[in-house]
Amino acid sequence: MSDTEAKLADTRRLLERGIVARMEVDALEQQQRTQQIDLAASQAELRAALDRGKGVNRRIAEMELENAQARYQTLQAQHMQRELHAPFAGIVLRPRKQEGGGSIPLLQQGMRAIQGMPLFELTSLERIKAVNRVEETDLHQLSEGMPVQITGDGFEGTALQGRIKAIGVQGTPSDYGAGITYEVTVAIDPLLPAQLQRVRLGMSARLAIVTYRAENGLALPTEALHQDSEGSTFVIHRKAMDGVSRQVTVTPGRAVPQGIEVFGLEPGYVQLPASRQ
Repeated sequence: MSDTEAKLADTRRLLERGIVARMEVDALEQQQRTQQIDLAASQAELRAALDRGKGVNRRIAEMELENAQARYQTLQAQHMQRELHAPFAGIVLRPRKQEGGGSIPLLQQGMRAIQGMPLFELTSLERIKAVNRVEETDLHQLSEGMPVQITGDGFEGTALQGRIKAIGVQGTPSDYGAGITYEVTVAIDPLLPAQLQRVRLGMSARLAIVTYRAENGLALPTEALHQDSEGSTFVIHRKAMDGVSRQVTVTPGRAVPQGIEVFGLEPGYVQLPASRQ
């Protein structure tokens, strides 16, 4: 712009002396006007650019930068997880079907995987579990930690030991009729080498759960228990077969398959009804 103005001034002086033609002055004046318009536009663009670096515009730019940095860090974290490390040594299996019956495609090299997509399952025969369903009427007898014995036709002659690990909190309708059933998960104790050769994943099994255990417990048939006028429970007892019978007050306990558990009774003989003697 400055060069054009200086050249225009020199050309006008030359025009006054008749050295140059009028059209040269007109051309420089047109060039000057064009450059003035360009200068005004550039100054307006500069002011707009400076305004974008202030106030709300600057805050918006800072927020966009923060969002971009957060997305970048997320991508970096995902990139760091490109290699999967198994928490334990085991066997890789194809994932089970998704809820709703949708099938999962077989994993192949180059296949596009979305976040959260199950790729495979990892299992170990050293950490197997058994899963069963229990009717709601029997659920009150179970609690976590109860011992369980596991048998099955696929590993006949071998009895596995375990304990109840979890009891489902949500029931589902039974497949065999009315009522609700709850899932019970049993953690099986580590298998011995001989057991590992016979036990396979997916085998059916029978679970025997010990709901109650009492060392040196004593159970009597219900017919042997009587009640007096005060509501106390007693039995007719004698220490020896030829001894004298006497009435002994006892405390009833749990109902077990053998009868009723009782407490407070010494070794000896208990009188039963004639039909049971």
